[in-house]
Amino acid sequence: MSLDNNDRTARNCREAYARHGIDRADVVHWNVVPFPVEGVKNVGSTPAERARGVRWTREVVSMLPDLEIVLLLGAAARDGWDRAAIVRPDLYVPAGKVPHCSMRGLNTAGRRERFEDAIADVARRLHR
Repeated sequence: MSLDNNDRTARNCREAYARHGIDRADVVHWNVVPFPVEGVKNVGSTPAERARGVRWTREVVSMLPDLEIVLLLGAAARDGWDRAAIVRPDLYVPAGKVPHCSMRGLNTAGRRERFEDAIADVARRLHR
């Protein structure tokens, strides 16, 4: 997901960052499946696709030595991160099930609040 995309998902992130004072220069977005997924657009990745994406998740993390926080947005991101089995004691990975920032991810009771709480947590840690 690019913050520059012209869609609601990117806008949800941009607006949340603005509300919480997060500068977009302080964040890197990447997808645990960095290639087109099979099937219908916006349906999500399969476990097999997330397993194939492990290599790139590890590579991206290795290129970010100053990485401090990994916020996993949605179940697919959590699954992909778990599959990558990255162990870096210097990384903070917020616990809990943070929903994806798509409308589908946020439009279920309580999910928008969990998303906002996670963004606020990230903002507090960045502003220390």
